[in-house]
Amino acid sequence: MYPTGIEQDTHKQTGAFIEMANLSDKMEGISRPTFFRGVATVVTKLFNVVQPDLAFFGQKDIQQALILRRMCKDLLVQYPTPANLRISPTARDPVSHLALSSRNAYLSEEQRSQVAPLLYKALQAGKQAYESGVTCRQDILHATTQHTTHAQQQGAKMDYIQLNDASSFEVVDSVGNNGAILSAAMYVGNTRLIDNVLLGMSV
Repeated sequence: MYPTGIEQDTHKQTGAFIEMANLSDKMEGISRPTFFRGVATVVTKLFNVVQPDLAFFGQKDIQQALILRRMCKDLLVQYPTPANLRISPTARDPVSHLALSSRNAYLSEEQRSQVAPLLYKALQAGKQAYESGVTCRQDILHATTQHTTHAQQQGAKMDYIQLNDASSFEVVDSVGNNGAILSAAMYVGNTRLIDNVLLGMSV
């Protein structure tokens, strides 16, 4: 993917890269400032080589998937077209509903069964509040606190939990007609977990 090599320090890198301006520095991008630059670049190269009719990305990494769909639209990518970049529902553990991830292997059995699932429970509580008629960001986030507090009491550390617009990724004060993304990141030990739910929208 990098014929001339790649310098790990992004400040020393030279050559062509894909930068999704004012999109990659929101949500996950606050904690991982150069992540989406790398993703957009390597996926562009992948699409150029493979030219897929369809491409599938998981909802667990919702910002990544939506950024790549926007990239395909902005750069007039034909393979796949933006409509053919599909976003699949997050795969979950059938018992705990923890989002499946390679990072789960770093969790102890207790962390995996008792602590990590609280992230999704918090998001579900926010979604249930929305479905009951709550649209204000502060009230939706308040609905998540029972589970986030419980997680922190068991040693987890919240990175963020936030309500964002699905197009601009800006924080929104309430869920509007176009819906919103309720997303969160949490450290369980040294393992960083992310998850999200969609409020009033589909992808």
